Amino acid sequence: MKYLSVSMIFIGTLMGAGFVSGRECAVFFAGSGLAGAFIAGTVSGLGALAFMLLGTDPENELFPGRRYIPRTVIKIQSALFLTATFALGEALGNQLFSLPCGGILTAAVAFPLSRAESGIYKAVTAVFVPATVIVALIIAVNIDSEWIIYGDGLNMLPVGYAAMNVLIPAMTVSKYTFDFGVKDKIIVSALIAVLTGAVIYIYINCIRGAEHTLLPAPENAPNTLTEVVLLIMLGTGSVTSAAAAIRTGASDSVEATAMTAAALVGAGLGFGFITEYLYPVMSYIALTLTVVASVRAVIKLKSPCKKECDLI
Repeated sequence: MKYLSVSMIFIGTLMGAGFVSGRECAVFFAGSGLAGAFIAGTVSGLGALAFMLLGTDPENELFPGRRYIPRTVIKIQSALFLTATFALGEALGNQLFSLPCGGILTAAVAFPLSRAESGIYKAVTAVFVPATVIVALIIAVNIDSEWIIYGDGLNMLPVGYAAMNVLIPAMTVSKYTFDFGVKDKIIVSALIAVLTGAVIYIYINCIRGAEHTLLPAPENAPNTLTEVVLLIMLGTGSVTSAAAAIRTGASDSVEATAMTAAALVGAGLGFGFITEYLYPVMSYIALTLTVVASVRAVIKLKSPCKKECDLI
């Protein structure tokens, strides 16, 4: 059960409002099918394993003696991730309710959650993933429409999606596996890979719509109840993702406040602008750190045993 709960934290942090809306599935996975879901799941599992193997303080392990380097990069990545989340919240608020305050509302709930005890955050995130799958299955039973796909076939977009999103969830789960042995961490990473791929595959087969629409999932909901549940999940996804970004990037309440304020300002650029220009930057940053983490994890495993050997 402990393996599953940690895996759920990773997936619940990975899949925010952009995923639940169906928008990210349309952009990153609509043309790649099972292979794309498998690739994204594998990259996610391996990325999580690398950070878990680095222990409770992965930042110090990434660049020994130069902690400020990964810390600065992670702060930037977290701020960009938070900005994108607030921008999507703003777009959702405008489209659904014609209210320009979606980002502020997301911040108002995410900020206290980010400062809450780990158990509270864990509980909220663990509920999010099963709810996502259940709603997707409900929609699958009632919808026969097809994707309107611009281009098809397997491509590198699933890798880009996993690379862009793996850093913050991986950093989050590393804090919950500090007392796990190496074998335990491998089991967790395998579960993350399987469950991430499975949830993505379920969604790309259940949520239909046009690539260019912002909310293909709610727009195709079979009934009002499902639509309301989806909208609640959209809000929950925004909140859990934003809270994870704040927890990862901010060392204290002052930094958390400054990061939240800066992200709210940056969200004014608009979700379209952020998707086009910031998402590629976020992918490169996360992929670079994940590669470094993987190399450092291998070096650590090959080094002479220290106290970690007792956990194997």
